[in-house]
Amino acid sequence: MNILYIADPNSIHDIRWINFLAEREAIKCFLIGRYSHFQKFVVERSLFNSNVTILAPIRDPSTIWLWKNWYEAFKIRRIIRKHQIGLLHILYAEPNALWARWKCFFKIPVVVTTHGTDILKTIPQFFQEPGILNRLVSKQYLKALKCADHITCTSFLQVEHIEKLKVFSAVTIVRTGVDFKMIERAHKKACNLPEIKKSFVLMPRSMKAIYNHEFTLEAIALLDGVLKEKYAFVFLDSLTRNEQYFQDICRRAVEIDAEIRFLPALDHSSLLAFYRLASLVVMNPLSDGSPVTAMEALACKIPIILPPLNYDKELFGDTFVFEEWTPGSLKTKIEDVLKADPLTLAGSAERNYQRILKFGNADIEMAKLKVIYESLLHQ
Repeated sequence: MNILYIADPNSIHDIRWINFLAEREAIKCFLIGRYSHFQKFVVERSLFNSNVTILAPIRDPSTIWLWKNWYEAFKIRRIIRKHQIGLLHILYAEPNALWARWKCFFKIPVVVTTHGTDILKTIPQFFQEPGILNRLVSKQYLKALKCADHITCTSFLQVEHIEKLKVFSAVTIVRTGVDFKMIERAHKKACNLPEIKKSFVLMPRSMKAIYNHEFTLEAIALLDGVLKEKYAFVFLDSLTRNEQYFQDICRRAVEIDAEIRFLPALDHSSLLAFYRLASLVVMNPLSDGSPVTAMEALACKIPIILPPLNYDKELFGDTFVFEEWTPGSLKTKIEDVLKADPLTLAGSAERNYQRILKFGNADIEMAKLKVIYESLLHQ
């Protein structure tokens, strides 16, 4: 089974999907990415399983310069023929899903995966905003999604958005999921982790504006003085390429009378071990899908606070959620959790663990994907 992925070779979520299938399911995987991904970052080949081949990048499909699409489409078809590719899997729908329109030219089945922001925010904007270009692009996305042999989504909300577009391709929820075996290995081998001398609250999301860290800081500033003395507040990704945003966050943090630490991003195994040391995980992104960072924290039995977004209730039905988008609401929820009875927190942690084990288990989710592959390849 040879699968070609159009994916982001720098995305930890894409890497996890592809590596899991290459390692556990013995699928021979080939990856092509967008030129922009290769220009901005250096692809770390060491992050990929040896059964994954990274190929030269392609340019994004164009709405105006149509001849360029033909050039890239021929490039993709040559790859398909050279490596005897049986199926094309497009990870992240914006803009990659537009290549599904070329299914008849490629002559292989096409699977499209949505991850959250793509189908919940960016693609709908083309349908909502005025202008000739937006109308053209929205029609292209509609055609592309209808051309897909199968669409997978990581949450029920994404499925609803697909249905609103009146796309009737087969749709299945396949979540990125948590690798419980990796969590077990990480906890056994935990070493060389950052040393925090007091109990701490962890903010694990990347240092990007969408993760709304300034809002978190405003809530921390309002906390009870006793809690600010007792706990440190730890943010990750201090070596971010989003330097301007990070500098703004640092300026805000300096004004708060609390111990706020900024640490470099941790590798996956270290992050899994680091969760276990935290008293609480907080995240309040402006938009979200089914965040693996949240699932992994719950799988480590750590309490987590999420924002009032439309999260998948199968996964996050028992998590702590602040009620409204005000720093005071988040502040109150943080205080409630940090002051809660330990037995109550333990009970909540166990319920969340069982939810993730049942509905967010990578072994189960990737098995679903393999079934989809096999059904399309054997048509």
